Amino acid sequence: MRCSFKTIFLFFIIFFLVNFPLHSFEETLPQLEKARHVLCQLQEKRITSSYGERDIEGNHYSVRCFEFVYHILEESIPAPAKCELVKLQQAVLKDLPLSHHSDMIIPYHYYLIASYLFKNAHISEFWNAYDLSEAKQGDILIYIDPDYDPDLKGRTSHQQLSTHVMFIDYIFKKEDASLAMRVIDSSSRTKGRSYSPKEELSENSRIWKKAGIGYSALEIHGHKTKNLGEQTLWNCQWIGQKKTMDKFFAILRYENLSK
Repeated sequence: MRCSFKTIFLFFIIFFLVNFPLHSFEETLPQLEKARHVLCQLQEKRITSSYGERDIEGNHYSVRCFEFVYHILEESIPAPAKCELVKLQQAVLKDLPLSHHSDMIIPYHYYLIASYLFKNAHISEFWNAYDLSEAKQGDILIYIDPDYDPDLKGRTSHQQLSTHVMFIDYIFKKEDASLAMRVIDSSSRTKGRSYSPKEELSENSRIWKKAGIGYSALEIHGHKTKNLGEQTLWNCQWIGQKKTMDKFFAILRYENLSK
């Protein structure tokens, strides 16, 4: 029986799509690949995780958010990119009080690095900063409280200020005034978190409630935004938690700009 050229062509198209789905051609992001690998190990119970001061020994990861991000970058990106990130940290430390200096890059440092790069484009060979509306999979996402004071002396004793840094794993929705995304982070939060991206991340989900490394879902809305100087205040909410928060956001992206 003869097959027409059209039939043969359609057969190869179907064969190609089944065996080589479009998502397999997504750009490989080393930092995201490494972060997902850690989550896969947690899901398979080959390692364990908790939230606390950095202590990575054997099969247990005890890390805070910024220590997790630093560990993933340390294990996944080229040495020149890591060195350049440290140099950028040193540049922003010059304007901070000594009480806020740290060998480790903390969330506020990441935020200042992103702000510095946003105002001074193309000065880095490996790093760049973008507006939240341009967020992409694999980006480092940072948020800080609008009242954050880097000088410890300027804070009141009861003041609890939140900062956080994480990797964007997947963006569900991105519109002018609204974003919804799945992130990979280490957090003291216990609700709405999972080792698997396939779990339903919702207020009613019955997934485990444990602090440490995991997937979380974050919704960011622009309906309550206002500009404070050059910064935009966004209203956001972690899925699984009832409270909403107003935060400043920044996007830091690893990319080889010399290519």
